[in-house]
Amino acid sequence: MKRLKVYIIILWIFILLTGCADRKILEDIGLITTVGYDFVGNNKIRSTMVVLQIDPEAVRNIDVVSSEGLTSKGGRLNANLKTSKELQSGQLRVALYNEEIAKRGIKPYVDTLARDPSISDLTYLAIVEGSTKDLLEHEYRNIPDVGQQLFNQIEQLTDKEQISNSTLQEVQQSYYSDGIDPILPILKRDGELIRVTGNAVMRNDKIVGKLSPDDSFYVKLIRDQYHAGSIELPFEMKDENGKEQKVTTVIDMIVSSRDLSLKDKNIPQFALQLNIKARLLEIQGDVDLTIPRNVKQLEKALNNKIKNEAKKVITYSQERNSDIFGFGEVYRSTVRHSDLSKGKWHEKYKNMTYTMKVDFRLVRTGITE
Repeated sequence: MKRLKVYIIILWIFILLTGCADRKILEDIGLITTVGYDFVGNNKIRSTMVVLQIDPEAVRNIDVVSSEGLTSKGGRLNANLKTSKELQSGQLRVALYNEEIAKRGIKPYVDTLARDPSISDLTYLAIVEGSTKDLLEHEYRNIPDVGQQLFNQIEQLTDKEQISNSTLQEVQQSYYSDGIDPILPILKRDGELIRVTGNAVMRNDKIVGKLSPDDSFYVKLIRDQYHAGSIELPFEMKDENGKEQKVTTVIDMIVSSRDLSLKDKNIPQFALQLNIKARLLEIQGDVDLTIPRNVKQLEKALNNKIKNEAKKVITYSQERNSDIFGFGEVYRSTVRHSDLSKGKWHEKYKNMTYTMKVDFRLVRTGITE
């Protein structure tokens, strides 16, 4: 009998605790899918949020809410005063920062996202030319959900390796690693379209330069590995009569690997080897690819083109003292007791030298032999 009473008491406690739980009914929640931050002066931040509407009677399936605060979380609290639903960040997929914030440093806003357990590490981060509010509030003719459009656009470009991975996890890892700096895509509203205009070169958490979408190809080659992707490469090469001619190629199905080693820790000096295999998808120019020596000549011209362009990108990044390639990570892992910090590495990186070799090969030219 006593045991039965104990079971009944436990059952009632369980029921009471369940009844006191904070229930989250979807119809009562505004799910934030995208957020943009603009610096508006007086240390105030404007937060613009794309909110998913879980309401079959709603005219639009999204709503855009904007509010100001001294912090990003404060902006969300103030935005909550303007809505009939409680704003939640559990479905956040994209976070945007305007250039003014990027110049001041995105670390406080990124850390806030990272500390929120409801926000996924796979949330994409990006820099916006102009106002994030303008980009998110604009009523696009052919984009019903700007938040979903941004997520899909960044994801497909990342999957196709046209831009570097800019998830919250990847950016945090690059920021807190001593020998590498983050790189983020740059977006811009272009009329009724949203374009990726390039990549932001970061030093620590501040933007210090911009690279074009084509330059991003060389960053990927040096920083990481290619498993897929394509690029258009214009260059000059000699024809069969020895005259220089302009040639434009498109290569795809790129597979690459890099071998980066430290040769002298005092300078420091590195040796960089890039190995690339690609398929020739298209060529514009008078080159007869049925002749084997022309194929070899084309490979040599592409080899030189990639090498020269990669050097330009490294020079540009060194001038801005941003190691977006990870030379410092190789230095840290090679030199014992280096006691490396970001500040110390940036001092060394400015004077870094390197040798580069490129081994480019066409695995297919599209010619039936």
